[in-house]
Amino acid sequence: MSTPQPRVMSLDVLRAAACLLVIASHSHFPDRFPVLQTLGKGGWAGVDLFFVLSGFLVSGILFHEFKTTHSLNIGRFLLRRGLKIYPPFYFFILTTATYLTLLGNDASFASKERLLTELLFVQNFWPGFWGYTWSLAVEEHFYITVAILVWMVFAFGKRLDGIAIPVIMIAIAIIALLLRWRLAQIPFHLKTHWFPTQLRMDALAFGVLLAHAWNFRQDWIQRWLFPWRWQLLVAGVGGCMPPFQFEKSQLSVLGLTALYLSCGSLLLGLRMVGVPNVPLTRMIAAMGAQSYSIYLWHGPIVWNLVPKMAARFHVEHSLLPAVAGLSLSIVFGILMAHLVESPILELRDRWTSNDAQA
Repeated sequence: MSTPQPRVMSLDVLRAAACLLVIASHSHFPDRFPVLQTLGKGGWAGVDLFFVLSGFLVSGILFHEFKTTHSLNIGRFLLRRGLKIYPPFYFFILTTATYLTLLGNDASFASKERLLTELLFVQNFWPGFWGYTWSLAVEEHFYITVAILVWMVFAFGKRLDGIAIPVIMIAIAIIALLLRWRLAQIPFHLKTHWFPTQLRMDALAFGVLLAHAWNFRQDWIQRWLFPWRWQLLVAGVGGCMPPFQFEKSQLSVLGLTALYLSCGSLLLGLRMVGVPNVPLTRMIAAMGAQSYSIYLWHGPIVWNLVPKMAARFHVEHSLLPAVAGLSLSIVFGILMAHLVESPILELRDRWTSNDAQA
């Protein structure tokens, strides 16, 4: 069994930031708040930040196990991932599907086909219930893929701290970029240019590349990157700005590559700089630790509950619905994390080793 990995506050703060950005992108801000409208326009960048973070953290579990035990238990890894992802997700999908069906909402929305698409995690290829769950499908495909690739490298007698993993991740990034470039020749559409797994795996692969360096090349990081940690942090923030200025269609090829490189720079910079251990950052980090459930449940709140409440009280054109949507998403997401996610994770940790950061 590998030793537990303690939570890292700076990474949880990043997760919270990514989650807040996504919620902002799904919120409606009145015209008289142009700064908030700009925030909402580029909030989708939070998804790519999630991708890089997921690649870094999830592959880091495997690398940590190899470092501490010189072995791999892929079955345990996939079991732990499954118990983290599936129970909260299936509870969310089945609950919202039942609710929408009872309300008699659009029959095509609550169809069996859409339900099956969600349950099989292929909603980034075919329509599902909630438009934003496509990113969860990409991550799920990645978890399985990276587990198989790492196991194959290990099974064929290659050391995980060698060049095999970096070479594979770089190859994945190149292939994804070439596929996006090829698709750029046809009219842009989210379903064809934005959602498919093969077009977005490079962000996750870059997270794996960073995790590999962090786990096996600390001497190199300390020598070459640590002196530039503040510059990395600033460059990462700056590199994440284009989504707030340009349309998705303008960033669908090299723009996505530049974005995940910037997210990685931000991740490494903040990881080395750290965040102050004060009440505010502890509160933000605590929210980041529950970001999965917040992310799951924000859609019905922002897109369904809050608009109905705003219409009833005639405040549709104020800032109140956006604030209420954000606040309720956080509160309800944390509540569902405690009611659904946490009990399953406690049960999981009784069965397997406790990788807390996962």
